Amino acid sequence: MHEPHATIPKGKCGYVIALRTGPGMPECQRIIGSIEHFYGHLEIESCGSLGLCSVACKEDVADRADEIKSFCEKTILEGE
Repeated sequence: MHEPHATIPKGKCGYVIALRTGPGMPECQRIIGSIEHFYGHLEIESCGSLGLCSVACKEDVADRADEIKSFCEKTILEGE
């Protein structure tokens, strides 16, 4: 991420999705915060995030499919 190795053009938008097996959203927020901090070093604007807790396998996200689809649709619309 330092010159002369920096290759990400300025002005990029990044989205964060944090998955964890534990039940606590504060842990997801810490993960999201760490990634957004790294984005700052790369001059990437953090444009949205989604935290999903208690996810041990793909079946665990089935109840949140609408929320996940909505987040993904938002990222697509903002990217146009």
